[in-house]
Amino acid sequence: MPILETHEVSVRFGGHLAVDAVNLAVEEGVITGLIGPNGAGKTTTFNVITGLQAPTGGKVELAGRDVTKVSAHKRARLGVARTFQRLELFGSLSVADNVLTAAELNKQAGLAPSAVVEHLLGRVGLTDVANRRADSLSTGNARLVELARALACRPSVLLLDEPASGLDDDETDRFAEILSELAADGLAILLVEHDVPLVMRLCREITVLNFGSVLAHGTPVEIQSDKRVIEAYLGQGPDVGAAS
Repeated sequence: MPILETHEVSVRFGGHLAVDAVNLAVEEGVITGLIGPNGAGKTTTFNVITGLQAPTGGKVELAGRDVTKVSAHKRARLGVARTFQRLELFGSLSVADNVLTAAELNKQAGLAPSAVVEHLLGRVGLTDVANRRADSLSTGNARLVELARALACRPSVLLLDEPASGLDDDETDRFAEILSELAADGLAILLVEHDVPLVMRLCREITVLNFGSVLAHGTPVEIQSDKRVIEAYLGQGPDVGAAS
């Protein structure tokens, strides 16, 4: 049974239907991709899942519970965490203190927040820069700080909105390895990303949105060979079929 599901979720802004009856399912221990052209409705769908945007229709279920009307901060308490397209770090704080803000708000019984920070920075490979100001980091390391901070919320479901944006090839490979390890530990991950080879490499299932609707759903192999997806999004470039 999926830990996260959307059922016929729709969002209308005035006369514009931004999301149209979208169904998604995210399982524990699996990285699920959500891709499509700019303006396809991906981030709006994320906002509905996390409680930042009320849907016009449909519902969101977390572990079988209808959370459609549950506030964003309560959903976070229930295990939903996310990152954003734009980096949202506290630039004047250290790397460690950025993660500590989340660890303090989500204290674990018998485990000091400082111990949580130490563990998570080690996990994402940032121990050596723990005391540096966040605004002095490379984009790649800043993305890892965001990831560590999200993990400090102890999520059961992690939503990542274009986490590879601005990363070079080495940083992308490092990020991919960490995500694979997190999924192997049982974390459910929903990934929005324009780096198609990365999506094909990481995801077991992929949903493609176009003009707010689900255009296709399937495995990476199925998505890469879908003529509708190629025409609407993937194109005929060299990346089609890469890293399958």
